[in-house]
Amino acid sequence: MPRAQVGFLDHRAGQIRMGSDDPNGWLAGGQTLIDWVARMKTAGLNIVVPQMRTGSQTHWDNDAGWPWSGNTQFQNLLDECEAQGIEVHGWLRVSSRANDILPEFAPGPATPAGFFDVSLPAFQDSIVELAIDLIDKYPKMKGLAWDFIRAGNVPNNSAANIAAYSEFSGGRDLTADRATPYVTPAGQWMRKFSRSALTSIIARVHSYARAQNPEFRFSAFTHPGLDTDFFNFNYRGGRDAVFWVEQGLIDYCWMMLYGWNARIAHYVATVQRELRDRPDLWKRFVVHANTYTDDGSVTALEPGQVVRRWDRAKIANLDGHSSIYHLNKLSDEAAAALGAGPNAIWTTPDWRIAA
Repeated sequence: MPRAQVGFLDHRAGQIRMGSDDPNGWLAGGQTLIDWVARMKTAGLNIVVPQMRTGSQTHWDNDAGWPWSGNTQFQNLLDECEAQGIEVHGWLRVSSRANDILPEFAPGPATPAGFFDVSLPAFQDSIVELAIDLIDKYPKMKGLAWDFIRAGNVPNNSAANIAAYSEFSGGRDLTADRATPYVTPAGQWMRKFSRSALTSIIARVHSYARAQNPEFRFSAFTHPGLDTDFFNFNYRGGRDAVFWVEQGLIDYCWMMLYGWNARIAHYVATVQRELRDRPDLWKRFVVHANTYTDDGSVTALEPGQVVRRWDRAKIANLDGHSSIYHLNKLSDEAAAALGAGPNAIWTTPDWRIAA
């Protein structure tokens, strides 16, 4: 059997078939929302992950003091997906910042544009409050997907950070360490400090949600980059997906490999080799394919191309899990092709498969 067909014919029960989206079609509500969900069902997707916090606003009326878009369709989306047997997991950006919102969480020139300072305790408290607000208000939501779960740069040298960093690192000087490259021991300490802040956010929300519902699930959009350092906490501002999986804080990671070429294929094969002795870990990393062209035009792919990218994601995961972005670019024809081919047999996602 040609290797290209292995994923296509893999219909194991319990497979995760996830689709994520910037909020587009469903935000309109009404028949547009109903048709959007119907297209996901046709494609055989059993989990959808709509973006609930962009860089500038939330898509629900939160009580945590964050800007709200005014949209009220999320409950309707939950209801319609429940009727179709599709799980909904809220997509929440952490450090991403747009339109200069909440300046108290991005102090001074040391915080890079487009980011909050995740090391600030006040920011950590606020993003935790926001996540819990979403969980509390929408009990039909089955999980939460973290995005931008990383620091944008080195920690800000505010007075609070300087004191916290000194205590964390056993007396190191944050201002001095900030002047050194990331490849030095000082850089390692700053990454550890950022990882500690991010882990605190994840752990607090995880503890709260699982106390309310032991079946509530957590995932993360992890951009591994095209090297094998993605499972080292040194990567990208304290992000350490493997550590969070090993700690039981993250169930699955969506590897944002938006495209497919020889370089990406080599990267996936390299990671598989490096994790060959840890199949329990590799099962948790799911290739996040895309529905649009790789030339920058974000043009919807032809149905056959979408199926091939989906199939590559299935092949790359030991349990045949797969995921795709961006649902707004998933045509009716491409959805029908997925539903008639790799997702021809409907299944409910079984989060225990990799346990």
